[in-house]
Amino acid sequence: MKKTVYIIPAIAFILFVAAGIKIFRGGFSDGNEPGVLILHNPVLRGSHPGVLEAYEKALADEGLAHKSITPSFILSRTFEELLETNPVIIIPDSIAQVLPDDAGLWFINYLAGGGNLMVVYDAGIKNRQGAYLHKAMFSEFTGFNYIYYDKFRQSAYTRGYMQFKNTESAEFFGIPGEFLDAGNFLYGRSDGNLEMIESPMARLEIPGGIREEDIYMYGVTAGGEKYPAVVSARYGKGKVLYVNFPLGYLSVYVNELPLRAVLETFLSKMAEAPQPGIE
Repeated sequence: MKKTVYIIPAIAFILFVAAGIKIFRGGFSDGNEPGVLILHNPVLRGSHPGVLEAYEKALADEGLAHKSITPSFILSRTFEELLETNPVIIIPDSIAQVLPDDAGLWFINYLAGGGNLMVVYDAGIKNRQGAYLHKAMFSEFTGFNYIYYDKFRQSAYTRGYMQFKNTESAEFFGIPGEFLDAGNFLYGRSDGNLEMIESPMARLEIPGGIREEDIYMYGVTAGGEKYPAVVSARYGKGKVLYVNFPLGYLSVYVNELPLRAVLETFLSKMAEAPQPGIE
């Protein structure tokens, strides 16, 4: 049974705009107009119902122009074409596990030119035959590998609780104090009660380490393992946000708060995508 959810008030979005943050408005983009693109593999949608719709609804509820696209859409266009009107692409959990190999080079150019990517959980971790890759497609941009199947096999994924690095990080993502405990763990409402949000997460291979200032949140297992869970990075002129929780899945089955908070913050405060008509 899906738990009762808490949704960040719409007034947070209004405050973002009032503060001068520039993002897209409108309900839909045809790919040639300003908007946010959501990349997915349509073959995977049937086995992960509701995930794409969760992202679409979150964007629509904020009045943000958006379009759901397939890999063939981006590969049929140059990165320059999309950068002009679509400088933000979201790569969701679950429905983007399998992407074509040549998409990797396309994204290198897109980011180098100033594009922005939000990569979620298990995006780009398998080949077309469904086998796990040795290195996830977007690992080059994040600086760490988030599919560690070679070492951990079935334990490549675990479960953990969402812990913000500090109070400032929680405030940056617009989380009200009532949804945090003294350790900055995130809570959500379930049947009228507040419960700590538990989520699947990946074990990470981090050969070069991650700067502390680039981490906003950790995932902490019941056994005390701790992995970076919301991490920002730069690649060329572009920005990448990696989220080590399946936000779409959580929105469908557990709680909408993580998806709403991360999506709104990335678009409003990190990607800083231009909004037509607002200077």
